[in-house]
Amino acid sequence: MQLESDQGDSPPTRRDAAERLRVLEEVRDRGEAHRPARGFALLGIWSAVLLSAYAAAALAILGTTGSVFHLLLPYMIFTLLWRGASERYAVRSRRVWPGALLTWAVLAGFMGVGFLRVLGQGIPRWVDAVAVAALFAVFVTRPMRQLRESSASDGAWEARPLSGGARGGTMAIGVLLGLLAVMAVLPNAAILGAFGALLFGTALAVSGGTPWGAPRTGYEWAPRHWVIFGAGALAVFAIVWLQTLVREAALPIGIAAGVLIALPLAGVALTPRAGRGDS
Repeated sequence: MQLESDQGDSPPTRRDAAERLRVLEEVRDRGEAHRPARGFALLGIWSAVLLSAYAAAALAILGTTGSVFHLLLPYMIFTLLWRGASERYAVRSRRVWPGALLTWAVLAGFMGVGFLRVLGQGIPRWVDAVAVAALFAVFVTRPMRQLRESSASDGAWEARPLSGGARGGTMAIGVLLGLLAVMAVLPNAAILGAFGALLFGTALAVSGGTPWGAPRTGYEWAPRHWVIFGAGALAVFAIVWLQTLVREAALPIGIAAGVLIALPLAGVALTPRAGRGDS
């Protein structure tokens, strides 16, 4: 008995210490795995910014000659790209009813304001600002909470070049955004936008599961791709709104903006992701 007691009080061997460290590492990794990804949380915040900009631009042009289709297409592209990012991070959405009901209530209020704009009721612009601010607050709350809970180390965006299909998809998206900026300032922009929406919808239905489709492209994108795309989409929103105010200068501005939107995204598609710090 004394021998057993002495053995029980003996210090752990090197093998025992290594085993205990391995178990601790597994526990820590399981904890990290249940934390939200920092990159996906930041992407969620960027998504809230783009959604709010889209909503603000839409309310600004409703009831005017501006084309809502030119606002809708960039956001449609973003939602498909987002689907690929969600797959990369293995995100599974959980429905929380209080939050879902609040979201639907805010969306219903925003749609109500838009409907009044279409009817030309002349409601004050501060109502638009309140609707957009509420929309942003609802959609930014969750990613902000995920960002606070996320791990500082996020290995989901590993350094590797884009595949050939994703590069082609990235360049195609850049060209499409540039064309939208130009088309938005042309005569009969609404008709062109509707026709473009039909063609784009058909293309999405055909290429959604291909290596060059938007979901696969979003799956491979690094942060810089998302930033440049978002900046391009914001520029398209601004051009659509601007052409309702300054018609004389809208065409040259739209052409110049189209080139400046298309080139950076097409260029970054050709640049391999050299490292995590570079992305």
